Amino acid sequence: MSHCRVVQKPDGSVTVIRPGLHSRRPDEDELVWLDRVFTAHMESRGWIGRPFVDMDVSNLPPERTKRNKWRLNPSNSVFVDDSVPDTPHPRQELVDRIERAGSVDELKQLLKEYILR
Repeated sequence: MSHCRVVQKPDGSVTVIRPGLHSRRPDEDELVWLDRVFTAHMESRGWIGRPFVDMDVSNLPPERTKRNKWRLNPSNSVFVDDSVPDTPHPRQELVDRIERAGSVDELKQLLKEYILR
């Protein structure tokens, strides 16, 4: 089994913690290892006290493209909430400006802005 911890963030979305096998110490049993790694990760991010559930990764939604819509429900499972609006592409504003550009000079300026970001 491959375990993960799903933590609910303040905005309702979730983050998934999957420990790397290399982090397991030779003398640790699985439960001690998972508890140590999950707790350290949550402490380092200030997530202690946040709602979470430990589960097998096979129980996560299979559709990863809608991960921004994953939510933790009261039955301690993860579901896709299609009522959450789609996240715009991070560079959508730039794409829109390129579409509206009326000359090569405008396109050159947009390219320079993009490169110098």
